[in-house]
Amino acid sequence: MAPLQPKTATHDLAYRWFSRQGWHPFLFQEQAWQEFEWAHGLVNAPTGSGKTYSLFIPIALNYLEAGCPPGLFAIWVTPIRALTKEIYNACSRAAMGWASKWRLPFAPAIPTKKNVPVKNKSLLPY
Repeated sequence: MAPLQPKTATHDLAYRWFSRQGWHPFLFQEQAWQEFEWAHGLVNAPTGSGKTYSLFIPIALNYLEAGCPPGLFAIWVTPIRALTKEIYNACSRAAMGWASKWRLPFAPAIPTKKNVPVKNKSLLPY
């Protein structure tokens, strides 16, 4: 199947960034970029196949197309701390490749006994 064509000039940023990395997007990534319109969705692919970029890129492109509004634009929730850091690093790498002024805050809000006041601690997973 032939590669999908960039939808907009900002979509072209994604293709050029992938090219600078020596990569070519997988079809599922391109489909996600084409279909993403702030709707709910699901990406199912093997570990290490690029799910992060299939989701972060359309979020970032929508941010650019919206004129880079101030404030919070997206929240990404992950189930484990190691995955959070890995996703943060991948998203930061892409963001810095497009606009060096971007700042992706990293706030691991993982509940621990030290930082979460909980009335019923027996409900926590530790």
